[in-house]
This record gives sequence, C-alpha cells and structure tokens, in this order.
Amino acid sequence: MGRKDYRLQSQRGPGRKTRKQKDPKLPASIETEVDAEEAAGPRQLSSRQKQRMKRRVVKQATVAAKKMEKQKKKLEQQRSNGDNAGPPKPPRPDEEESDEADEDMDSLDELEQAQTAEANKSSKRLRLDLDEDDSAEEEGGTAGRTLLEEEDEDFLNDDFPISDEDADEAEDSDSSEGVEKEAADEAGEDDDAEEAGQADEDEAAKAADLQQAPADLSELDGRIDSLLQLLGNSGDSVEKAKKKKSPKTGAKFSRSDCLDRLCSLLCMRFSYNAFLMRRLLDLYPKDILDFLQSNEVDRPLTLRTNALKTRRKDLAQALISRGVNLDPFDKWSKVGLVVYDSQVPLGATPEYLAGHYMLQGAASMLPVLALDPKPQEKVLDLCAAPGGKTTYIAELMRNTGLVMANEANKERAKAVVGNAHRHGLNNIVVCVGDGREFPRTMHNFDRVLVDAPCTGTGVIAKDPAVKANKEEKDVLKCSHLQKQLLLAGVDAAKAGGVIVYCTCSVLVEENEAVVDYALRKRQLKLVETGLVIGEPAFRAFRDKKFYPSMTAARRITPHQHNMDGFFVAKLVKSAAGGAKPTAVSSKSSSNNSKKKNGTAEAK
Repeated sequence: MGRKDYRLQSQRGPGRKTRKQKDPKLPASIETEVDAEEAAGPRQLSSRQKQRMKRRVVKQATVAAKKMEKQKKKLEQQRSNGDNAGPPKPPRPDEEESDEADEDMDSLDELEQAQTAEANKSSKRLRLDLDEDDSAEEEGGTAGRTLLEEEDEDFLNDDFPISDEDADEAEDSDSSEGVEKEAADEAGEDDDAEEAGQADEDEAAKAADLQQAPADLSELDGRIDSLLQLLGNSGDSVEKAKKKKSPKTGAKFSRSDCLDRLCSLLCMRFSYNAFLMRRLLDLYPKDILDFLQSNEVDRPLTLRTNALKTRRKDLAQALISRGVNLDPFDKWSKVGLVVYDSQVPLGATPEYLAGHYMLQGAASMLPVLALDPKPQEKVLDLCAAPGGKTTYIAELMRNTGLVMANEANKERAKAVVGNAHRHGLNNIVVCVGDGREFPRTMHNFDRVLVDAPCTGTGVIAKDPAVKANKEEKDVLKCSHLQKQLLLAGVDAAKAGGVIVYCTCSVLVEENEAVVDYALRKRQLKLVETGLVIGEPAFRAFRDKKFYPSMTAARRITPHQHNMDGFFVAKLVKSAAGGAKPTAVSSKSSSNNSKKKNGTAEAK
C-alpha cells in the first residue's frame, strides 16, 4: 500500500460542477442593442472623424514632401562639392560612384513624383468620399445622424483616455512639428555662426565656467578648488570687482561673480542656505573650506571631573577598566578627559550616576575659567540651563559662597537641579525668571556669567539643522536679546565686578557687536580673559569698527582648535558704575545748575 501518484493519472476534463453550469444569459435590453448593431452592419464615420482623417492624410503628404526636399538638398550639396573639387582627372573608380549618385538622384526624383501623384489621388478619392457622405447626410437631415456620432460627442465631453485615432493624429503632428523645429534650429545655428564674435565667445566661456551645473561630486569639488585658487591669489575686496580670468576657458569676469558662484557651489556641496554661507565667506575668506569640512566631522567627546568627589587620575583608571579609551586634556585644563571610544554608555556608568564626572564640551569650560570664581563669593549665572557651567563654578568655589542659577524656561531649570544634586553641591540656588528683569530682584554680585542664547553657528556639527534654518531675522533677533541680557548682567554686578559674556556662535553680530554695544552704553573695561587658547577678536569687520581693546576677547574656531565655535569676552565694571552720561543728560544738568544759581542770586 502507498499513496497514489496523482500526476500519473490522465486528465478527465471539466469537473462535475462545471458540466452542470448553463450558458450565460444577457439581459433583454443588451441583447436587443447587440442585435440592432449587427443588423445595421458596419458603422459609418461621423463628420468629425472624417475631418480628422482628411487632416491626417494631408499632414502625411506634407511630412513626406519635406523629407524628400531635405534629402534632395543634401544630394545637390554633395554634387556641388564634387563639382568644385578641381580640374578633371583621368577616369577612376570614383567616377563610377558619381554616376551612381546621378542615378540615385534620378531615381529619387522619380520616387518623389510617384509619391506626390499617389498623395493627390488619395486626397481626391477622400474628397469624393467626403462629398458623397456629406450629401447623404444633408438628404437624411437630422435623422441621418448615426449612433457613433452621438457616442463621439459624449466621449469628447467626458474625461477618458485618448482614442487610437487621436493618438495617431498626435504622433503625426509631433513628427511634423519636429521636422519644422529641426529646420528652424538649423537656420538659427547658421545665423549665430555668422554673427558670432569675440564678445560672444567670452560670454559663452563665462557661462560655461559659472553657470553649468556639475555632473558629480568630484567635479563639484574641482570647481570649488579652482575658484578658491582664483580668489586666493588676490587681496582685492568685493567692491573693487577686479577682472579675473578663468584657468580653463580664459573668460573674464569680476571677483563678485566668482564669489557668487563659489557661494552657490558651497551651498550645493555642504547644504547651507545662501545667507549663512555668505556670512561665513566674509568671516573666513581664506580657510572657508576647512571650516565647512570641520563641521562635517563629529567633535571628540570630553568629560569634566568633579574635583569635590574624585581625582582625574582615579576617574581615568576606573573608566579604562570599563573599556573606555581616553586621554587627559591639554595643560590648560586640570579636570578634562578626551574620550576616543567606549564600550559602555558614558551617561549610565556608576561613576556618572555618582556625580564623579560631567559630560561637557571642551569649549564650554573656557568661560568658567575666564570668570575665575573664588570661594565665599556671590556669583550669578544668568542663563544657567542645563547646568554644566553652573556646577563647574560651584566646584571651583569649593562648594562655598552662593551661586544663583537663573533660567527662563521652567522645564530646562529641572536639569540644573538634577545636576546639582547628582554632584552633591549645596551652594546653588535655582530660580526661574526673565534674565532681563533680574537686576530688579537681586544685584551686587561679585561675578556674573552671561551665556546668552544664540543661533548656534559654532555647534553645527552637533545640530546640522542650523545650516538651512537660520536666516537674517534670526540673527537680528538673537543679537537684540543678547544686548539686553548683557546690560542686565552688567547692572546686576557690583562696582568693580567681573562680567563674562560668551556664545556658541561665530557671527560678528552676536559677539563683537554685542560687546561693543555694552561698552558704549555702560562704564566698562574690556580686559584679558587669561585663556591660553583662542584667536583675538576682530577690531574691525567690513564697514564696522569696534573698540581697540576688542582684541582682548577670544574666538574659538572648529577648524583651528578642534572644538565647538565659541566667543569669550571678559568685562570689568568701573567703580562709578551705571550708564554712561549722554550729551543730552549733561546739557540738561548744566541748565539745571544755571537755574539754581539764578534763583540763589535773586534771593
């Protein structure tokens, strides 16, 4: 016994259920329509379909005639070139080819005549058929309208796909239009070739250099390098617009054209908007490519040791035993560690939860070092969240004195509270409020840190959305807020107090311009930050000129220091304090003194 192999059995045909089924029956209305159509015989063409057929035949004839004329011109041109070749020579096999060309020309003429005669006959035949059909329709009147005519009108009123006849007509019209377009293009090219001069060649070369879109990434990089080389050899400003020559085509164009094209290519390559790219080009005209490439690479992860709970050496050994590859910072920091790779999440280790270290960027430690807080002092952090700088200030004060941490956002203030508890700091008081109104509540602080909100152009590696999101209105809005916060920080400090202003932006409008505004509005002095790294700030930028002491501030750039872009400025409030007296106030005071003297003399 075993299973039957059903593949070896012969097929028996349709099954039992299939044999029981009856033939399909159509409704009576459909059967009557089908019978009527079969009895009527072949359908007649409507007037619109006849017009389409007529137009199709005429277009086919015109297209064929144009093709024949074009071929005839080519053959005549070949014959004329053969006639102007030179004096007659002894017979060679080439003469046989010319005879064959003559024979081809004669045969071509005969073929053209035959085709034109056939086209005329077909058009006459079609015209007769159309006349007969029209006369038959006129005799029959409205009763002669066929069913196909009505269906055609309904079809035109509805939105359905194009019929086969319409598609044929469209193809014929496209072919005829293509022939006419080719002829027009050839005529235009001949005219342009005759009228072209040296000026047109320069314009074409310029367009090829500055407007042609690159094919791939390597070509795009090559164009950027060539434009940078072209602009790097000259120290001319954009306003002078000195004429340059392209290294490839030799076209002449201004320096402003080169900068515009370079800006568009860099935007295409690194996905920046035009406004931000133009500002960065103004800031870093020579090393713009290094700056942009440095923002495409992740910064090394850094840790800050909590000196109140452990030593950097002990913390490094504990993390190395957990599979973390790290090294100590440079000489400017005694608590920093650089992490290259880790086998464990650094934000969930027992050491992190115990408050032995803080995940903090290297550049964000610099403002606290410039502030240089001392034990038993009263310090204000005007914009404290998430608490990295606040906890560092409290640790440098050895958990003594008072650190007032203010934050405008209530939700972000919770992060400051959590970090303070985790690090075991008891000298931090967290408050929520608008920093611009803080001097009305408390003042006479020994030191004030103003880490103002900014556009984040120095931390593009962490937040790539800055490339396309930041516009001029955002910069102006941040600059206005930063000026208000810095003046509030100055007012909250005591006479002789220290104010440190910092941002994570590289734009002049948010850095030098804000400090210059504070120097003009308050009695302040810009002093050295005491930092061993960083580049001096700008004394002048384009058409703006700042205080000569602006070079005491420091700029941290990603491509030079391998850290986030930062700006740090240290200010000291004068003993007099308060706002600078203006010309109007001095004049009013002199007038008041004169009035007092006059009243005294009268008495």
